Amino acid sequence: MSHTNFVLANVAGGTAFARKLEKHGLIVRPVTSCGLTDWVRISIGTSSEIDRFLKAARPE
Repeated sequence: MSHTNFVLANVAGGTAFARKLEKHGLIVRPVTSCGLTDWVRISIGTSSEIDRFLKAARPE
């Protein structure tokens, strides 16, 4: 069994999604170097950090 402190999410445009979240002071990592252009790596944080992420990730 393995454990991680992150998830990979398909967000249809990983780099653009990462830039959007940066404007909200949040950092997620696109994984384009692995050939996953529509995916980002999201680290698991505290409850308040997750709430901030969910709010910022909503479609505009």
